[in-house]
Amino acid sequence: MPQLLAHMEALLRQLGPLTEEAWEALRAAARQRRYGADRAVHLEAGGMLYVGSGLLKQYARAGRTKPAIQAFLGRGEPYCCPHASDGAYLKSVLPSELWYWEGHALRQLMAGHPCLIALYMRLRDMQEERLDKRLLLLEARAKEKLALFNDLQPRTASFVKGRDLANHLNMDYTYLIHLRGK
Repeated sequence: MPQLLAHMEALLRQLGPLTEEAWEALRAAARQRRYGADRAVHLEAGGMLYVGSGLLKQYARAGRTKPAIQAFLGRGEPYCCPHASDGAYLKSVLPSELWYWEGHALRQLMAGHPCLIALYMRLRDMQEERLDKRLLLLEARAKEKLALFNDLQPRTASFVKGRDLANHLNMDYTYLIHLRGK
């Protein structure tokens, strides 16, 4: 079994009961993809991915010509694409290795292994917690945003381009450069 999926198994087991049969079925259904830096990552509605290595940025599509960066997903983080969407808008920041499950296959797995439903819901809760942390960033004063981001995602800041970070923090790029220079 790939070591990267072993980390996912440990994460799932921390979140709740996982039978060996359910884990084996989930592992067997996993598909691996590798992306170079700055590549679009497609994930259909209802699908799920797990970042084995690398870094992704997740965009919000809603009504903007330049979409806001909602979150950065690093090694060991899952992402569940909502069923009521037209897919996820993700892009690799660094070369990345991802494991993914298509929505239909994931639903079939859950039907055959009910323990996966509760685990999937917990993964969705974790995703919502990430978005809640972004709300803290958006509500913070401009001078506090960079420090708060570094506290919330210490392994991420050094890999993110300044313009992407300014977008994520909803901050003027020039002002971000000024803050980083202090």
